Amino acid sequence: MPLLPRLGVAAALLGLMPLLGSTGCDVSGDLACTEIGCSDGYTVSLVAADRFPDGVYEIAINGDNTPEGCRFEVVDGRLLDDETCNAAYGIGPTFPTPEAVGITYPTITSEIEIVVSRDGAVIERLATTPVYETIQPNGPDCDPACRVAGAEFFVD
Repeated sequence: MPLLPRLGVAAALLGLMPLLGSTGCDVSGDLACTEIGCSDGYTVSLVAADRFPDGVYEIAINGDNTPEGCRFEVVDGRLLDDETCNAAYGIGPTFPTPEAVGITYPTITSEIEIVVSRDGAVIERLATTPVYETIQPNGPDCDPACRVAGAEFFVD
């Protein structure tokens, strides 16, 4: 089944959403910076409406001729741990059922190509020029400031 891509920073911000609006305040009412970290990068997410179909998935990202990748397997709707995949996994209601898997390409790149495959067959390919957004998870006057972009692919 095809994946439906949606470009944007939603994938990159997925893990930060509860924290983006939180800044600390001291007792005098002055804003104080929190210490939430972030990093520059491009995040690719696979999102399943219910659960991932069984198979071996690979996400290959190539930005400015520097490859990054992630491989994981789903069997009977359950995620098999793959230590070679440096990715953030979404936690489903019946852990470790995956609802989302994301991999971040840790550098700013001018061109990026993404190839998603299942069981060796390409199910999605996207070449794009990333549009980065600057985020400041600790507030507008606080460090760090990170440039992020991303794409989501929805599994039908």
